[in-house]
Amino acid sequence: MVKKIVEALATVLARVATNDQTPVAKTREFAEELKQTSNTTTDTIIYDGLRRIANVLPEIAVSPLVVLVDQFEEVYSLCKDTTERQIFIENLIHAASDRSGCVSVIITLRSDFLGETQRHPVLNQVIASKGVIVPAMSEEELRRAITKPAKLAGHPLDEAVVSLLLKDTHGREGALPLLQFALTRIWEGLKKGVEPSKTLEEIRGVGGAWEQVKLTFPT
Repeated sequence: MVKKIVEALATVLARVATNDQTPVAKTREFAEELKQTSNTTTDTIIYDGLRRIANVLPEIAVSPLVVLVDQFEEVYSLCKDTTERQIFIENLIHAASDRSGCVSVIITLRSDFLGETQRHPVLNQVIASKGVIVPAMSEEELRRAITKPAKLAGHPLDEAVVSLLLKDTHGREGALPLLQFALTRIWEGLKKGVEPSKTLEEIRGVGGAWEQVKLTFPT
């Protein structure tokens, strides 16, 4: 997720609406719509542009929109603009709570960020009533998550590499996104003929991947 989260949401919606991967004009239009407010009967101002956009998407009546926000914690860790964060969250909440049922919203959030959601009472209540806690993976589950995709792709990882990845990841809070980044780098290296051990050495393991992530997404 990028820091301009409202623009990121607008881009996805524009792609759905136009079937175009680079819908610049429509993205700009949708971004402005997401920032528009509506007054309720109680004079409360709300952001519900996502609901309005969804209601006019092609085939929305027979094919409801599902918005999946993976790594929702980045709304807090990467987006420092509180107004932008509020606009993004309220658009999700009001679209998902609309009686038409045109929009469903799914978010994944690290448990150590649950305290952050208390800044938005409605979001906090939704998570409390509808949230599902997924236990941390055991070492064996983590091993399968690392090795099986590589094996299915025809590039099984050697035990030394797997052991190093497990050592850097298992039991470490917040390490899964870094593992994902490291595995992505390994895959990119394999396509260029670079051995996984060499890639890990270059990024200094899963722990060193954090520095690479900061370079890719500067704050």
